[in-house]
Amino acid sequence: DPRIDANHCGGCDNRCPSGQSCVAGACRLVCPAGQTECGGACRDTQSNSAHCGRCDSACPSGQLCDRGTCRLTCAEGLTACGSACVNTTTDTGHCGGCSRACAVPSNAAATCAAGACGFRCNTGFGDCDMSATNGCEVTLDTSLAHCGRCGRACNPADATRACAAGVCAVA
Repeated sequence: DPRIDANHCGGCDNRCPSGQSCVAGACRLVCPAGQTECGGACRDTQSNSAHCGRCDSACPSGQLCDRGTCRLTCAEGLTACGSACVNTTTDTGHCGGCSRACAVPSNAAATCAAGACGFRCNTGFGDCDMSATNGCEVTLDTSLAHCGRCGRACNPADATRACAAGVCAVA
């Protein structure tokens, strides 16, 4: 039958090349299980970065094909979060994992150390009640109870108390 005979595919003198079979009267490449014919060659579209997921679907530079999907490849110690490689132990936008942003308390800057969120008070402010919920709640330059640093009260004897630029003074 010339529709399926590789020695006479589609006609008497039409022999299919090695590695091809006669399918419906035409010589066709027959790929092993798990591979797809792409441009005359068998390709694994689950791991081939030039044919990722389907024929002629190349991954962008810096990405590899993993299970038919292009994925960002990151240097050791970095994690692929969306389209960027980040250090989840120090990145405040991805602290401890992708898309885990650290909150920014009032009068402070968010920090990320060893994958755990924290904060650092802005200059002139202090977290004197040690509560992250209200951030750095004290203005150290003018606070009578926390003048210049948490816990330092301005209590001069027989004088009016004052705190100016973080230093206790007598008014």
